[in-house]
Amino acid sequence: NKLLCHAGAVAQMRIEFFVGHGYSGLFSPGEVDGIVRLSSAMAPVSGLPSFSGQISRAKVFPCAAIKVFRDDVASGNLLFGGSKTGQAGTNY
Repeated sequence: NKLLCHAGAVAQMRIEFFVGHGYSGLFSPGEVDGIVRLSSAMAPVSGLPSFSGQISRAKVFPCAAIKVFRDDVASGNLLFGGSKTGQAGTNY
């Protein structure tokens, strides 16, 4: 039973990195294909007292994961998490 990010939306993606930024490896100039997954780290917390602050008003705990496919090496994986106390709005 998955506890974190148990439900989300997945889409194909392509990122184009431009010349001149100075990064290498996964961020080398050119295009990379992969998948992106947007989810909430957990369901809203209910039943908390009002003094518990922002977490008592949270509706989502935004997370994004990116998997970039590469030839002859393991995929590149990035995970981004939002605020630990979530956010009141449902818009990412």
